[in-house]
Amino acid sequence: ISKSEKMGIKTFTHNSPAHSQEMLGKLNMLRNDGHFCDITIRVQDKIFRAHKVVLAACSDFFRSKLVGQAEDDAIPVVQSPEGKRKTLHSHVS
Repeated sequence: ISKSEKMGIKTFTHNSPAHSQEMLGKLNMLRNDGHFCDITIRVQDKIFRAHKVVLAACSDFFRSKLVGQAEDDAIPVVQSPEGKRKTLHSHVS
């Protein structure tokens, strides 16, 4: 942890090479427990609960569907061929 002061404001900087993996792991734990999930995606017969912000950050497709949407707007269900399930699962797990 490093400390600096600029214009009378103290700032602290924490650097951790594992931070991003820890963050993703904790977000996935929250998703697995059903906490803070704000979107449900259906691919054929499989249902995925997810966090919009994670989907938008990891996928250009989801970002284009989610950015600019009102909170209560419905996101259309996208039917995907069987082979796409693994790809989607990698975005939400």
